Amino acid sequence: MKSIVMVKIGAIGDLIMLLPTIRQARQDHPNAHISLIVGQGLLPLAELIPEIDELIPVDEQALYRGSPLQKLGTLLRVAARLRWRRVDRVMIGHGDARYRVFARLLRAARVDSWHSHGDRLFPVPGRLHADEYLRLYHGRDDDTMPASTPYVLGQHLALPQHIADRLPARPWVALAPAGARNTVSDDRHRRWPVEHYVELAQRLVAAGVPVILTGGPQDEWARPHFDAAPVVDLIAQTPLPQLIALYQRTPLVVTHDSGPLHLAGLAGCQRLGLFGATNPSEKIRQDEHTQVLWGGAGLACRPCYDGHGYARHCQSIRCLAELSVDSVMHAIQRHLPQPRN
Repeated sequence: MKSIVMVKIGAIGDLIMLLPTIRQARQDHPNAHISLIVGQGLLPLAELIPEIDELIPVDEQALYRGSPLQKLGTLLRVAARLRWRRVDRVMIGHGDARYRVFARLLRAARVDSWHSHGDRLFPVPGRLHADEYLRLYHGRDDDTMPASTPYVLGQHLALPQHIADRLPARPWVALAPAGARNTVSDDRHRRWPVEHYVELAQRLVAAGVPVILTGGPQDEWARPHFDAAPVVDLIAQTPLPQLIALYQRTPLVVTHDSGPLHLAGLAGCQRLGLFGATNPSEKIRQDEHTQVLWGGAGLACRPCYDGHGYARHCQSIRCLAELSVDSVMHAIQRHLPQPRN
């Protein structure tokens, strides 16, 4: 039986962009054993993916921020789980060479990772990363290589009754005003200003459109900003599967380049993505369910993210600050065409 191991430790969006490749591997090899080495924080999400046979968790907090002894212990626990097993292929969805240590814990016939497949560049700047994972999987660069299609979760997830009871009777807009933070970094350059989110929430409610705030426990810092806004606050109240369940029932999710934007795509709902420092063509595919606004069109520095970091001298993050609430309201009206004036 063919055995495939994929490595993806990190942000929510990174894992979701790998899912079309996992689906392709399952279609190509229906009887293969597909394993995923994944961060513990993403386990609740990875457990929803039916194409994966085995999840191998990694304590990413210890791996990224632990002492040398903690890092070694993390790798030894993974090694004990893998036990130098023989596999046909390892795919590493990271460019950093340090991640290849996981391949060294296996006896692999073939190992592919970004920046290391022959003399070809992965990922190509400006290309959707979901397509680049698929290109790495196929090992081809010709025009006949199939592009990825959005991975939408097949099952309809249950929503706890205490959350369902708080949902508005009228169609609502869900905002995710925080996010863009994981174990490795806090990417404030990706966030639309929280003050803009507050104004947007106030204007939506004034127009008769209910607003729900969403996010994880690490996003509670945004909550006090909305004290004067009559919104339904669900920040830190929906674990990942429940947040997907909420988005499956949500007419429109509005957020910046962050995990919730990708979770909304996984849920199959309409989403409006707000971009600035990062190139939206690398992060999400624009289709009938997805609309993008990219601020800072007149700025020569946009996008400033190079795959590793942002322009450190930029304190104002003008590209996102100049993305007006008016333009976002106008875009929302395309999805909810009957607000009260």
